[in-house]
Amino acid sequence: MLKNIKFSARRGPYGLGCGSSHPSKPYRKLVRSKLDYGSVIHGSAKKHVLRGLDPIHHQGLRIALGTIRKSPMKSLYSEAGEPSLEHRRTKLAFKYILKIQSLPRNPCNDVVFEAQLSDFSADSKSEPNLIANSFEHIKNAKINLNTIDNLHVQCPPPWEEHKGNENVDKLAKAALNRASCSGKLFCWSDLKPKVNAYIHTVRQENWDTEGTNKLHEVLPNFGDLHKEGEGAGRKRETVMCRLRVGHTWLTQGYLLKNGEKPFCYARDSLYTVRHILIECPDFQDTRKKYFCVTDCTDFSERSIPLA
Repeated sequence: MLKNIKFSARRGPYGLGCGSSHPSKPYRKLVRSKLDYGSVIHGSAKKHVLRGLDPIHHQGLRIALGTIRKSPMKSLYSEAGEPSLEHRRTKLAFKYILKIQSLPRNPCNDVVFEAQLSDFSADSKSEPNLIANSFEHIKNAKINLNTIDNLHVQCPPPWEEHKGNENVDKLAKAALNRASCSGKLFCWSDLKPKVNAYIHTVRQENWDTEGTNKLHEVLPNFGDLHKEGEGAGRKRETVMCRLRVGHTWLTQGYLLKNGEKPFCYARDSLYTVRHILIECPDFQDTRKKYFCVTDCTDFSERSIPLA
């Protein structure tokens, strides 16, 4: 599947990234959906086993964004607005628990909520499973599971449409009265925005620790993408992504070719994207002619005209 995405990305004048603010969308639909399948179950496996899925995730992001190998993966997460697989599994398990809470008749309800989770932490050699960790995140997010209401609305058969609609109306009114008295929510999905906000906060906290990351200076907020205009083209998106990440063939190509680091002997400094576009006085005339950037935070697509 990754080979098909790579072939499609190179095909045609624009490729998959044409006019899209999310060039990783094909990867999300074709590959990540398969990695998500059954994550609530296999997410409790050992960490060294789960790390075997990370190369697939990383390769998919590199193909979608057009970055070179050796690019920092945390930079690719922020550039694509994609979480790591660990955070992704936590988010899915988080929502799974909320959904099961609203379905007391579901057979998994007893397994999830009545299991002796303390047994996982009693043994020092074992680690809490994904569900146990998700309960900790629920506490940190300050979500009360008792606020999730249990609604069982049955769809009427076609031959009893009128009678069925009356029953649905009665159930809806009863739910409104019950919610107004008890303060419960109508559905577990009402908590989805709060879950997404909490997971985004966790990802932002991890991103804030990357103070030396080249992309962090350009995009201090996780997933705060510089959006291209419509029809910008795959080539332009790829070039701008590599410049923001700070890993290009000119500056980091030596890592793949086992060569020497590019060095600016005139200024006694290594060649980096920041050095070439902002700091080096040798390119001052070129910068004044084509664009004016004084800081990496001002670095955007419209600042650099590409041929």
